[in-house]
Amino acid sequence: MTGSLKAVTRALDVVIDGMNLVGSLLIGGLVLLVSTDVALRNIANSPLIGVPEIVALSIVGIVFLQLPYAMRENRLTRSDAIPDMLVRRNPSLHRWMEVIFNLVALVVVALILGFTWPLAEKAFANNLFIGATGTFTAPLWPVRIAVIVSCVVMLLQLLRHVSRQMGGRQ
Repeated sequence: MTGSLKAVTRALDVVIDGMNLVGSLLIGGLVLLVSTDVALRNIANSPLIGVPEIVALSIVGIVFLQLPYAMRENRLTRSDAIPDMLVRRNPSLHRWMEVIFNLVALVVVALILGFTWPLAEKAFANNLFIGATGTFTAPLWPVRIAVIVSCVVMLLQLLRHVSRQMGGRQ
């Protein structure tokens, strides 16, 4: 691997780790928010306004922020029975199955990116929000931008997976 390619790979890893950290911090924030909401509901009969909307937006953001890390660490949920058997019996076929899996994933992520981009533009241009005017509103564009950034990072990660697999390295 050339020096500039190593630098790009290290930069990608830093971005992925940063996105994972932000997702983890959001999880911690949601735990505090929901716990506070439950406590206030039970103690003072006064729930926090906007908690369901914040949770709904945050879950989408968290999933997309942490997906590239899960991909890099090969921790996506899937059945390993056939791949584990193939690794032992036919490593070459296993490697090509992984390449095909990652190429299909590239197409799926590119489609998500393609469909999300205009939604993000519309949300930003029209100041779209979730919630009820006068009670609680939150803008939609930050989560949609997070999905776009995540998709770009996932595409780069998938390309790295494919290039490693094509080169015979796992």
